[in-house]
Amino acid sequence: MPCANFKDLVRSHPTVLFIRGTLSFPLCGLCGNVCLLLKKNRINFKTENLSENPQLYTYLREKHPLFSVPYLYTNGRFFGGYDEIMAAFNGGESSSCIISEDLRLCSPLKVWPTFSEK
Repeated sequence: MPCANFKDLVRSHPTVLFIRGTLSFPLCGLCGNVCLLLKKNRINFKTENLSENPQLYTYLREKHPLFSVPYLYTNGRFFGGYDEIMAAFNGGESSSCIISEDLRLCSPLKVWPTFSEK
């Protein structure tokens, strides 16, 4: 496996977000949106820059054939990509949760308004 320390990496923090770019300068609009969403909801997370590690990006693409980045892991387990993250936050109820085996980030999650909202 090209990313021998992958398990250690995703277990290094309760919430790890793999993105292109950095937290302060995402190189992808989807990554930037998810970073803002997690920050807005006060979810403590760590980012990993896939632009600096092409082997890791290739590994994640093979492991999770998603349309694009980002990739979110909670407590060492894959949560999903952009669509799954947005669905969790826009679950149709006033509060929603991102749940993993040991971590429950439950609170009324605030989502960005859509263009139809004023």
